[in-house]
Amino acid sequence: MKKTDYLLEHEKVILSLRKLYSSYGYSRYMMSKFENYDLYSSNRDYLVSDRIMTFTDTDGSLKALKPDITLSIIKNLSDDRKQNKLYYNENVYRPSRNNGTFREINQLGLEIIGNVDTYETGEVLDLALGSLSLMSKDTILDIADIDITYALMDRATSDPEIRKLIIKAVSGRNTGELMLLKERSDVDAKYIDCLKSLLEIYGPLGQNLGTIEEILADAGFSALYDSFLSKISLVKDRDINVDFSMVSDGNYYNGIIFRGYIREAKQVVLQGGEYRNLLEKMGKKASGIGFAVYADVLREIEDGSIKVDILAVYTEDSVLSAFEDKVRRLREQGKSVFVSNTPDVNVRYRKLLRL
Repeated sequence: MKKTDYLLEHEKVILSLRKLYSSYGYSRYMMSKFENYDLYSSNRDYLVSDRIMTFTDTDGSLKALKPDITLSIIKNLSDDRKQNKLYYNENVYRPSRNNGTFREINQLGLEIIGNVDTYETGEVLDLALGSLSLMSKDTILDIADIDITYALMDRATSDPEIRKLIIKAVSGRNTGELMLLKERSDVDAKYIDCLKSLLEIYGPLGQNLGTIEEILADAGFSALYDSFLSKISLVKDRDINVDFSMVSDGNYYNGIIFRGYIREAKQVVLQGGEYRNLLEKMGKKASGIGFAVYADVLREIEDGSIKVDILAVYTEDSVLSAFEDKVRRLREQGKSVFVSNTPDVNVRYRKLLRL
């Protein structure tokens, strides 16, 4: 029996992902569970939630349990002039989606920080596709360029409140709401129409590039299309869908963004993108791209049971000494054996043995 046979399925996936990233030359980045609170309080705009779990250290300084990993990596980067290819397997601490209490969430992911060019973007997208394929046979990777979306929004209106309404409509793929906003006197209808046209596109990236080019040419944004095409040139014929509803009012990602899904889960399992703005704000003269795999989602879709070779069930009439001898010999043969007085157990097994 292999050592990995004792692991749950999501644990095997995590090991496979780490092996994948190492095979591309990414080195593992390990960090403390906490950072100085100032790192997160001064960068709240880049966090999923502005709620942070804090504690006072023995020296009186205020510490925070990590709500984000990329911020810690950037902060501790010693030389941003070199290209850094890193992967991590760490826990973050964020409020639960259900009841708001803090929970520990396992994340696995990778980052390239330094000079990110066409090849690096293609490599990260290739690794995102490879990561999804290790999780499931039925996967989807969606991609967009939010520089394009934001540029159209900026032309459509300068009112921050209207902009929020546009973002809400775009993220919900609500073209009807966009058309209602178009009727406002303080909105440029031309660019709302362009946003609507982009939202109506969903499907294979390569097959839709011509339509995207036409829409952006009509809007006067051919340069943005050329930039988008350059970034995805190495993967435009891969199994990737384009989806311009991927946008938020946050500041974490800019440029290329992407999300991954698997059939077994009802939510995003992989998310990433470029983050030039974040690096600039933190004083780093570099560009960056990366993604995170939400390993806790993989754990949640498992039934949590242990898988063994043999479930050995004994009864009151069993000769326990002979039973124990049989179990011991099976384990010596490398078999994993779960012993119980009933077959009604939370265990997945290959063979049932009654003695």
